[in-house]
Amino acid sequence: MKEAIFWNRRAAKWLRLQELCRLCESGIGRLRPTELAEFIALYRLASADLAYARTRASTSQSVDQLNDVVARAHAQLYTAPRRSFLDTILTSIILAIQTLYRRRLAVVFAFVTMMTSAIVAYVALDVTPQVRSAVVPGGFESSFDMWKKGQYPNRSTAEGAQATLFYATNNPRVAVMTAAMGAATLGIESYNLNFINGASLGALFHEVRETGRQGFVATSIFAHGVPEIGGILCACAAGFIVGGAVLFPGRRRRGDAVKAAGIDAIVLTFFGVIGCYIAAPIEGFISFNASVPAVFKVLFGTAELAAIFFLVFRYGRTSE
Repeated sequence: MKEAIFWNRRAAKWLRLQELCRLCESGIGRLRPTELAEFIALYRLASADLAYARTRASTSQSVDQLNDVVARAHAQLYTAPRRSFLDTILTSIILAIQTLYRRRLAVVFAFVTMMTSAIVAYVALDVTPQVRSAVVPGGFESSFDMWKKGQYPNRSTAEGAQATLFYATNNPRVAVMTAAMGAATLGIESYNLNFINGASLGALFHEVRETGRQGFVATSIFAHGVPEIGGILCACAAGFIVGGAVLFPGRRRRGDAVKAAGIDAIVLTFFGVIGCYIAAPIEGFISFNASVPAVFKVLFGTAELAAIFFLVFRYGRTSE
């Protein structure tokens, strides 16, 4: 068969294959059954023509054009089907949970450092009351008075929404800043911010001890504290992970170790931001609302904690 006759006879079929490729750009499932059968037949024919043309054709440009058609059809035919939006979200969440489980020691370390600073601050205020000005952050005095009284006003729906908006804009920003500053300082700032948060918590419980409001503080913080404090701990852990990769890369090259740590740090920062967003409406409508019983707040926080542990140990362990 002469080359010109070959190209003329096949050109219409290749054009039709290109047209079918355009129809199924968003997924081969867009084709009707008859079109799918035609697509497969034309793909096989074009593949055979390409093999023939590569050995017989004298013009490389024509062969390259046919190769592009076959490659495009191959990509459409053998590409895995696209996941639904919901399936993509669920898969992303599971992968993120697996990262959290794999990096759980960094989160545990962040928790231990925070609790240690809280205990140290609590004991230090007993032993040396003069350190109060160094332990209690500026601007906390007015809030301490509210905790000592053991009461806060009922919140209307509008007030709850306004508080939620404030928490949703402020707390996620704190999580991102914590992770970024921790990573930039090789984890030092993560430890520093974690120490400050823990010391503030210890100072708060010490301040309300004289009025017997420690239980009131605990129940008020518990419901929103599970996602919020957990989120901040994840953000601190992100800084620890990056710092650890730089200082102790192990057997990998330092650049490779930092790259892997950076990906995990981003995931943990994502957890921190999401945790703060989840905590915002809880803090706005439940935690500091006098009309919500303390028993409900405890049960709500317990359910959150149980859900977190279930997800992490149920789905996170599948990565090992």
